[in-house]
Amino acid sequence: MRKFPRGSVLLIVNSTTSSSIFYTFYEAQSLEASLDRDPSQTLLLVWLRGSLGCSSLFGNFMEIGPWHDNLHGGHDDHDQQVHFVLESNPEFSAIFSSTTQLVPNLASHLYLANTTYIELDTELLRSHPLYITCESQADKYSTARNHLNLLFLLLLLLFFFQRRVATSSSLPLFPREAHPTRSGYLPVNSTSGSAIFYAFYEAQNLTTDISKVPLLFWLQGGPGCSSMLGNFYELGPWRVNFHKHPSDPLALEPNSASWNRIFGVTFLDNPIGTGFSIAANSAEIPRDQGAVAKHLFAAITKFIELDPSFKTRPIYITGESYAGKYIPAIGYYILEKNAGLPAGSKAVNLQGVAIGDGLTDPIIQVNTHAVNAFYSGLINEKQRRELEKLQLVAVGLTTARNWSAATDARNKVLNTLQQMTGLATLYDYTKNADYKTSLVDELLRNEAVKAALGAKGAAPFERCSNLVGDVLNEDVMKSVKYMVEYLLKKTKVLLYQGQYDLRDGVVSSEAWMKTMRWEGIGKFMAADRKVWKVEGEVGGYVQKWGSLSHVMVSGAGHLLPADQPVRAQAMIEDWVLNKGLFANSLEASPDRDPSQTLLLSTARNHLNLLFLLLLLLSFFQRRVATASSPPLFPKEAHPTKSGYLPVNSTSGSAIFYAFYEAQNLTTDISKVPLLFWLQGGPGCSSMLGNFYELGPWLVNFHKHPSDPLALEPNSASWNRIFGVTFLDNPIGSGFSIAANSAEIPRDQGAVAKHLFAAITKFIELDPSFKTRPIYITGESYAGKYIPAIGYYILQKNAGLPAGSKAVNLQGVAIGDGLTDPIIQVNTHAVNAFHSGLINEKQRRELEKLQMVAVGLTAARKWSAATDARNKVLNTLQQMTGLATLYDYTKNAGYKTSLVDELLRNEAVKAALGAKGVAPFERCSNLVGDILHEDVMKSVKYMVEYLLKKTKVLLYQGQYDLRDGVVSSEAWMKTMRWEGIGKFMAADRKVWKVEGEVGGYVQKWGSLSHVMVSGAGHLLPADQPVRAQAMIEDWVLDKGLFANEVGREGLGVSQISKPTN
Repeated sequence: MRKFPRGSVLLIVNSTTSSSIFYTFYEAQSLEASLDRDPSQTLLLVWLRGSLGCSSLFGNFMEIGPWHDNLHGGHDDHDQQVHFVLESNPEFSAIFSSTTQLVPNLASHLYLANTTYIELDTELLRSHPLYITCESQADKYSTARNHLNLLFLLLLLLFFFQRRVATSSSLPLFPREAHPTRSGYLPVNSTSGSAIFYAFYEAQNLTTDISKVPLLFWLQGGPGCSSMLGNFYELGPWRVNFHKHPSDPLALEPNSASWNRIFGVTFLDNPIGTGFSIAANSAEIPRDQGAVAKHLFAAITKFIELDPSFKTRPIYITGESYAGKYIPAIGYYILEKNAGLPAGSKAVNLQGVAIGDGLTDPIIQVNTHAVNAFYSGLINEKQRRELEKLQLVAVGLTTARNWSAATDARNKVLNTLQQMTGLATLYDYTKNADYKTSLVDELLRNEAVKAALGAKGAAPFERCSNLVGDVLNEDVMKSVKYMVEYLLKKTKVLLYQGQYDLRDGVVSSEAWMKTMRWEGIGKFMAADRKVWKVEGEVGGYVQKWGSLSHVMVSGAGHLLPADQPVRAQAMIEDWVLNKGLFANSLEASPDRDPSQTLLLSTARNHLNLLFLLLLLLSFFQRRVATASSPPLFPKEAHPTKSGYLPVNSTSGSAIFYAFYEAQNLTTDISKVPLLFWLQGGPGCSSMLGNFYELGPWLVNFHKHPSDPLALEPNSASWNRIFGVTFLDNPIGSGFSIAANSAEIPRDQGAVAKHLFAAITKFIELDPSFKTRPIYITGESYAGKYIPAIGYYILQKNAGLPAGSKAVNLQGVAIGDGLTDPIIQVNTHAVNAFHSGLINEKQRRELEKLQMVAVGLTAARKWSAATDARNKVLNTLQQMTGLATLYDYTKNAGYKTSLVDELLRNEAVKAALGAKGVAPFERCSNLVGDILHEDVMKSVKYMVEYLLKKTKVLLYQGQYDLRDGVVSSEAWMKTMRWEGIGKFMAADRKVWKVEGEVGGYVQKWGSLSHVMVSGAGHLLPADQPVRAQAMIEDWVLDKGLFANEVGREGLGVSQISKPTN
């Protein structure tokens, strides 16, 4: 019997610090003695020692190992097991003694150690059935920690089975289930041998006689890109695993949202020379859409001859991008050919065409990029003008029929836009990384996959052919709009786009659609645009009249079926079958059942195991959350100071505050900045900012609805290196006290007076507060409070002797603020229109309502003007059907009610020092009603004054439809400030945080403007790290505020967790 382990080594879990886990491994004794046993059937046992800081060698030599200390009676272990012993690093004892939130570090070490061991002996660990045992002592672990141990073990199991799925020899790269029904070549020139490659997938579920099952043909764009991109990345029955981790192997995964669920789908590599298609010589590659159509017609008619049922089946031509030209061309060609046949005869039974994010009328579409990007918050006024000049060059060259030069000019427009925005891709402005379409190349360069597809040729597969692109260079700017106009008279047409596509998206497409010379265009433009729901969420919008349907798909970019597979499938099925939204219903077709899509393959059996493990994981996680759970408001979450700051010592009216000192002092305490945060509303509590956005502890708003409410530490808190005070303003808001309603402010003058009283009282609480630089910050309706208190402070300071200050104000920061309502209310229609959320008709309706609000404001009819603004916003909400106007990308509103739940807990109120018996209200209706007449009054003049005396930051989230970047930029440029001209002429820089585009900054003098990418109205909640980076660098005049593109110094690794 072997005394020494087969393996014992340090497994590195942190290559930087060399932290490691020691292990000892013993092979099964019977396996070593017998050569006829299958090693893959031998159990693999992992032993973890439970006590804090205790070595697993205790278990090895004192309990279950093959050799025991001779002072103890031992027992032989089961000879059918393998022992793999992980040694605890001494640092684990300290980790377990620390706070609960650090416990997952152990899981991560175990995960890494297991990975490392897999790499050491791949055959051993991947093939053995895995069992994990542990020993835990009740006097060392609480019930919750025992459950956490089980959670860690399940994570380890999950990882193991995931790796088995990814590497098992039973899963070839191209499983038999992924093979097409038919594939091969359709000749377009029988003499030369030029041919179009095809891959056909029959409908998985027959809902009618086979002779009536629709046949879809899919064409890719480019020009010169292979339809295998659509097949294996977007809408085919099996797709590459593009959501995988970079270190995971390439694999195919079944696609339950495949377009061949109930239709047959054929992917055509078009034109010849593209993908697997064959061009006998470059001279045969089409140079215009006439030649493209001729080849496609030859291929489609050859395909129809392959099966008798194909002759009667209805045919639809579909595709995306540059196929916005191919599809009208082949559709037009088919209808022309059919027209020349005897009555009742058809060469091809064409029933419709569908174009996704298509380039169809380039002379109009190229002229939309600047306005689209501007109203998406991606470029500023200066950049818009620069881009529009380049667009006009492209338009002029197109008009002059200088085709090659026009194509180059269009490319210059797109390249310039790419440089201006710094985006990962113009095909989806929300993405932090480009589409992973190179995985399709990797798949199709595999010889076994090529053989399975019946593809010919020795050259490596190219997703997009440069040669084809070059040959069609002069075709790019030529319009095929007249072909679409013809098609609309003979068959149905679907035009659909993804919301986030900056190249050929909804703004680009709607621009040319409305210029069509089609007798139905007037009625189409007057038709209602309906909210379309899929699985209970807004899936997009549909406008339909006669033979034309237009769909904007929410949450998608250019490769729409990859971004929103379920919505894309619902759309194409309902359009083909004239159901759901295409039958004037708001819901997707009710009989769609993705579960019918594919028979279970070997991969799916493994996925079932993963699902069961996830179910177990969820169960134990719930037990952890409910067993011996920590208090709702842990001691570490208590503010440094909290209480009341009187604004009227006679009546007792007072503003509630909660102050959190800086967690990390980077300078003397007397110099550490103090931030005051004000919430909006009017009448909303700053506890929303505290516990939902930027405080050191936040409610767990990402939790599952059935999980209990809890507070979680926020590593992106604004009090990382600054002190932060949250003020419930005005009195009557949150925990603040209004002795009577008459004392609640009715205008910004009264608001400022109260805030000044509160801030000066706060400064008296600590000697260091008198010298510390002060910044007033906040969001939303605080876009009025902040200028008001800033103006008031500066006016008060000006009346003091030279060198004296009542408040050491150094700057103000306004996030997504309502500041100049008469201008801001006039931006909602244009903003929503260029975001693809409303159509031309709805825009005009909304603009009429906006003008009413503007007129009433100009007439100083304040209450009626406020009502008119509310009507604008309510109408926009109804038109779009959005979950919230505060972020048009969300499928559900912000879960701010969790703050109410937290602060209605009496123990939490007591810990905060809050008074009153009434339940906490996140937003006070009484305060809102009292300030009703204040809403439409402007405080822009106060901002103008502030800019002369101190620095100002205006920042907005990209997706806010109420007070976002479009709304704010509109009033900013109208300011009467001597620096506004130079500010408007200043460069707008790409700002990166952690290697990603965090947004854009424009700065001159005392004014800084930031658009934060990926955020809505509650910006610090949506993008916490970016918000923290922004406020820290602005206060400290660093990074982007020092005219540098990147953020200086404060990498994410330097952002500390809250101190205990």
